[in-house]
Amino acid sequence: IDAGKGEQYHSVLFANQPATEGDGWTDQQLMSFGQQAGISGDAYNVFQTCYTDKTYTQWVTNSFQTFMNDAVAGTPTALLNGKEVPTDAMADPQKFTTWISQNSGA
Repeated sequence: IDAGKGEQYHSVLFANQPATEGDGWTDQQLMSFGQQAGISGDAYNVFQTCYTDKTYTQWVTNSFQTFMNDAVAGTPTALLNGKEVPTDAMADPQKFTTWISQNSGA
């Protein structure tokens, strides 16, 4: 995030998900993903510092705890006024629009 490539890094992570759920990545892989996301030069130094200093560890912990507290089953999950949007509606713009119209309470 601090290196300005948060979205790109996120995409590289998802493109390189481990074959077995829960295996995770090594430190070396995570740093390499930063380079694959286009982080270089001074921005890569910032990326390395944030990673090494664990700058966002508490954010990850808080995010995970919120998911657990709210009993979010997984991703993708979307809620509108506390009601879960069906996965098939999220995958189709027309269904999504229709679902929102029917469930927005307006």
